Amino acid sequence: MTEEAINAELTSIWKEFAGKFQSQYLNEVLERKFGFSIPEQSDILISGINQSYQPKNVKALLRYTYSDAKHRYFTTLRKIIPSEIGGKTITVSYIDLFYFRNTEQNILSEYYNEKQLGINFLAKQLKVTQKIVEWIAPKVILVMNKGSWAFWGKNPKPIWMGYEMHLLNDALQFGELYEISGLKPNIERIVPEIKRSNLIGTKVYFSRHLGRVSNDNLALIKAEISSMF
Repeated sequence: MTEEAINAELTSIWKEFAGKFQSQYLNEVLERKFGFSIPEQSDILISGINQSYQPKNVKALLRYTYSDAKHRYFTTLRKIIPSEIGGKTITVSYIDLFYFRNTEQNILSEYYNEKQLGINFLAKQLKVTQKIVEWIAPKVILVMNKGSWAFWGKNPKPIWMGYEMHLLNDALQFGELYEISGLKPNIERIVPEIKRSNLIGTKVYFSRHLGRVSNDNLALIKAEISSMF
């Protein structure tokens, strides 16, 4: 998907839900506008949940790439990514599942409290995300936040993107490694029009947030990721 197409889809979603939530706080979150990483095809795709929000940071980028992101979170991420494996340069990109800007991630429970309205708001964003991910078609996806595991399919329900995956390795020190084998034959998937996934054979590494992880452990995580190629 192009940057223009993503912007158009998200603009439509934001207009649809503007001022519709019972929670005034959620309505204010929409007023902050959305942010997203510009899609880049890559070997490794790192997945977050949503962009953080600092009211005093007027220079926060609403459009960015993995390479030009300056937040300390990205500085930490770069410590776990091998730049080269077997003489081959490894390319990396980043995507958030959702496009609202908020620092406290318990906001997801706020959307769930809005019942079907909140679920629809999340699902429509996730539909955009899945189309982007299918276009990127990475070899490895790093899901570095436990709060986002369910959206990728580690838990069988709810369906969300509907990826079928099987466990490859649960003996890793810092995560579990799965492999995508296809899509669930379920009309409840958020993008049922996708009949065959481009991610068949893609490995998915489920780990935790890297906050307060020592440099020694970051090096061990980097070694685990290198072993996936």
